[in-house]
Amino acid sequence: MKQLRWVVPAAVCAVCLAGCRKERPAAEVPPAEVPVAADAVRDLPLAEHLGFITRVPKDADLFVAGYGADRMSRDLVASIMDENPEDQDDEFASLLGRLGGEHFLMVGAGAGRKFELLFRSYREFSASITGTAVGGVLDHIDKDGFDPAEPSLGDLVPKDSARRWLEVMVKDGRLEVPSIVAGWFPEAGEKETCLSELAAFVSEAFQDAESAEAVSFQSCGGDFTGFVVSGEDVFREAIENARDEISKLPQGAGYLDGVPADQVDEFLNALRDLRFTMASGTVDGRVLLYIGNGTDGLRLAATPEESLAGTPALRWTSAFAEQRTHAVFYLSEAMVASMPALLDHSPEWNSLAAAVREPIREQRAFREILHAMAGNSEVLAKRDASPLTIVCYSDEGLRLESRGGWPHPGLDYEKPLAMADVALVDRPVMRAHWMQSRARNHVEWSQVENYGALIEAIAEEILVRNEPGDSPSIVPVEEVRRGFREVREMNRAYREEFREGVGDEVAVIVDLKGEVPAIPGITEEEAERIGSIPRFLVARPVRDRAKIDACGKSLETQWRGLTAWASEISGNELPLLVPQSIESGGLVTWYPPAPFIGGDFVPGVTMNDDLWMLGTSRSLASGFAKAVESASGGEQTGVVVDIDFAPVRDWFGDVYRRNQIDFDKSVDESLAEARDKLGKVPDGKWMFDSLRRLEGIHYRHRMEDGVPRSSLHIRVSEAGE
Repeated sequence: MKQLRWVVPAAVCAVCLAGCRKERPAAEVPPAEVPVAADAVRDLPLAEHLGFITRVPKDADLFVAGYGADRMSRDLVASIMDENPEDQDDEFASLLGRLGGEHFLMVGAGAGRKFELLFRSYREFSASITGTAVGGVLDHIDKDGFDPAEPSLGDLVPKDSARRWLEVMVKDGRLEVPSIVAGWFPEAGEKETCLSELAAFVSEAFQDAESAEAVSFQSCGGDFTGFVVSGEDVFREAIENARDEISKLPQGAGYLDGVPADQVDEFLNALRDLRFTMASGTVDGRVLLYIGNGTDGLRLAATPEESLAGTPALRWTSAFAEQRTHAVFYLSEAMVASMPALLDHSPEWNSLAAAVREPIREQRAFREILHAMAGNSEVLAKRDASPLTIVCYSDEGLRLESRGGWPHPGLDYEKPLAMADVALVDRPVMRAHWMQSRARNHVEWSQVENYGALIEAIAEEILVRNEPGDSPSIVPVEEVRRGFREVREMNRAYREEFREGVGDEVAVIVDLKGEVPAIPGITEEEAERIGSIPRFLVARPVRDRAKIDACGKSLETQWRGLTAWASEISGNELPLLVPQSIESGGLVTWYPPAPFIGGDFVPGVTMNDDLWMLGTSRSLASGFAKAVESASGGEQTGVVVDIDFAPVRDWFGDVYRRNQIDFDKSVDESLAEARDKLGKVPDGKWMFDSLRRLEGIHYRHRMEDGVPRSSLHIRVSEAGE
């Protein structure tokens, strides 16, 4: 049975990465031997561009498919092994180099619930360990040792975790094992060879399993052969060994008492009924490997309408049926919903609160802070889930289209982006726009304040524990406390004044037309050779000008106090550097006094009654403000990001020409040097040429029909095969 421990992962990896070579384009219609209903193809063109997904049941939890990966995979293996993978003696290397044009992996229903339980159990155990560790540290500080009477890991771990695991594994007296189907579409003339190789692989995996029985069966229009082993033979010994080990641990017996004996017996009985099966065969011209409970058998959709292809989560991809598809990725709602458990840190914070005891003096304050952090963490981890589908295809470069998953909790998807269509400069390098969720930001900032309160509480605990005879600290106690008071005042000004004064939309603009400032040490001739520099602007609408002005006054008052405090500590009178201001055209700009600030280069904050702008250029801020005045508003929502690489190349070329350097020659030399460092990569030249031909990136994220929708387009000039 030792061999079986790696059968499932090894088989899945091997088949996902293995296959027989084929040269047909990925989007080509399968051969005539593949039964596909003509009417279904017209309604669901997924049958052409997503292949096997038309046989995947609607309740499957995961589906991954790749297309046209033959050359890429062979080149990858060749680059790693430094020779043709087909010449390798190693069996796995040979299989890896024979990847087919279409390969896929499907996981049946039930995996999502098990993953959710796994992730929640992980949080519970990690929280238990965290609380135990902190409790042990406190014991050591207070008593110079550990007191066995204090709470231990066995007390903190939820007693019902094992019971819940058994409940999710066994339902109605049956052990639920999600089926796994993996395979590829070989050349018509090589199907039998591929099937023979896969059957030999399965046979070798079970050669050391004495209780394995050879099986053959027909299912879903295909013939399969393989092996079956009783689940009891596979898992009973491991379970008994685990119980023995747990019982030897401190308080381990008490932990096992939380698992009802009848539930253990039910699980062991379910193991006897489990027929762990691995079999290979062919369906619809594809070579398949099936792993699962033989009692349930292999289950595929009979028609495209009954498959994932017929669900809203996949029907939307019909718009891309004419494109050259590279990959498809699908996660069910249950799988997506299982992930937020990993984002929830509330168990850790609550376990810390439970561990707080002597010698901490302000135990109640610590517990309140930690429980507040747990509450915020739980809120921040909440997500609305929907099935997630991602399609990758070629179209003037590379496109990634996705539908479903989680709405970004930090975004407001309802309010339109009023500044998204503002044309600020002729050719910006980057523009980004999004609308923040004020409610979400409030919770996030509350969590930041909780962190600050926790740090201050820990520092205060250390300060009050100093004994009268202790050596004085490097920084006097009162100075430390004053530092925390100053931080609290800055936080107050930000939270109560600035955040209340600015709006929720954010616009970011970057271009390469900035003016070179008069930096000491740089001559006018050197500045001329530089030409221009990057400049940026971050803009937000104004909700309450009075609040923002009040924040400015609060920060100025605080800066004066900090300067006086620094002078007092250092013993020297430090100069007070108060922000300067310039007002023109209805805009006022505040900036720190510095010798190289002037002209158009004025890094600071520019405002009027409608806009708050942080940037490095007065003309950039002025142009943006005028463009907003004449803009008619926008209809886009969510997030918009555009990055254009053409101006970057032009800018670098201009800098090189000004310095009498051959830009094209320098780039070629740099690429050649990088290729040499990477070693022998067959497609290395193509990769670097593609980077050089990279034109831009466009990203769009919004809500459509109540679910998230994203588009990522990586543009490449003269994109070829």
